[in-house]
Amino acid sequence: MLDVVIRLDSIRFGDHLIVSFKRTLRLADDGTVHRLPPNFGVFPVYQVADFAGRVPAGWRAGEAFIPVYQREALYVGFDHEAPWRPHAVKVAAGRINALTGEFEVDGLTSDPQNYLVCPPQLWLDGFKTGTGVVRQFVAVSFGTGHTIEAALAGAEGFGGLQITIHAPQPGRFPDERPAAGEDAAAPRPLASRGGRQVSK
Repeated sequence: MLDVVIRLDSIRFGDHLIVSFKRTLRLADDGTVHRLPPNFGVFPVYQVADFAGRVPAGWRAGEAFIPVYQREALYVGFDHEAPWRPHAVKVAAGRINALTGEFEVDGLTSDPQNYLVCPPQLWLDGFKTGTGVVRQFVAVSFGTGHTIEAALAGAEGFGGLQITIHAPQPGRFPDERPAAGEDAAAPRPLASRGGRQVSK
């Protein structure tokens, strides 16, 4: 199991992978395809345990939260201090897998692929809602029926974002940075932020 350290602006998983939550422009919900919106900085990240008695009773110690205004948009950023040791990362919104648009399942699957490989993946803009369609992560009040969970499951039971990190198998990648020119078998990115489009 990876150690998890919650910092003011990110969550660190193990020795190398850092996840942050980036403010961005909320796109009009008009069915048009939009260019990728800009990065407006990071959301602060707080530990639930530090706010005991001031957060909903269902929030557990060991979890984290970010303060987001209703209808504010974000994307998830990934930074990796050891790019030769990629991790598999699963992101779900209300237990709906962001990559597949289907209910979250245990473990990693390749058809459909339910995980990102970080690095090289640097961010995730939102969740899949159809073939070639990505919807932004936008904060809405839980229990109003406006979440992706409500749309797909007909009810809201989980809410929030769930992030699961799978470290590489021992021995799969070197512990130390390979010498210049050596191949560490790092995978290729799914897309570059400059060329991808998001539909909202």
